[in-house]
Amino acid sequence: MFENATNDLASPVQSSTTCVVVGRSVTVTRIAQSRWSVEIDQRALDGSFASAGEAWLAGVREVDKLRVAAG
Repeated sequence: MFENATNDLASPVQSSTTCVVVGRSVTVTRIAQSRWSVEIDQRALDGSFASAGEAWLAGVREVDKLRVAAG
């Protein structure tokens, strides 16, 4: 999934990639070298992550929690 975005996300300038997961918008943003954040429907998750993959996984897990909580 991030293969196509690698060049953009490797840039020193802040960049992001957004995907829809089970009807929710998951945005992974590079905030610094080796630091990534994730937002679900434009709401940031706490903390940051060492890679885009870790941030993406945290976003998918959060979407799953929201889906289960909604019943």
